Amino acid sequence: MTTACPRTCETLEWLEGNSFTLCNEPYIPSREDPMGHSSVINLTFKNPVANGGNVLKKIYIDTSIGTLSDHHAVILQMGEPGCMVTNPTTNQLNWKHADEEVFKKTLKNLIEENSIKYEQIVSEILNSEKQLTMPNELDRATEFIQQLLENTAKEAIPTCRICSRSKPWWTPSYPRPMLNSGKLKVTCTGG
Repeated sequence: MTTACPRTCETLEWLEGNSFTLCNEPYIPSREDPMGHSSVINLTFKNPVANGGNVLKKIYIDTSIGTLSDHHAVILQMGEPGCMVTNPTTNQLNWKHADEEVFKKTLKNLIEENSIKYEQIVSEILNSEKQLTMPNELDRATEFIQQLLENTAKEAIPTCRICSRSKPWWTPSYPRPMLNSGKLKVTCTGG
């Protein structure tokens, strides 16, 4: 019997301590190499909020979808079939051409433009000496930080352009992400 590395133990303790649950079905491989060797290497977890809100309706490994990888597709159904799920994190920005220095400079400029609110949040909520913070205060700080990062990404990262060499599965016959009012909308599929 071998012992797990300390990082594995720390990760397991963190997952258990935060009430995450493993979604993978037992003995369903998530990776198979050309030689036929299989393993369960891609793990999917749900946190208590996703469990309580019943956000993730269906999670499974689809071994029938052919990809350019030796990993199988992890299918997540969020919400009811046919619903719209917003995802502001991937709003058609070309992350491959992101420049770290431009991103940092843009973020710094946006923080300076919002310096009054920034200083207020840092001094009142994110102060290292503060012993207790209310959930609504943390929500306000998180929303401010998220808005700063989203605005920075919109300004500093070029957008993707659809061309003849774009991903072949983004076709009119296949549901693809569509930008709508600055938020990514993805059509959920049932099954």
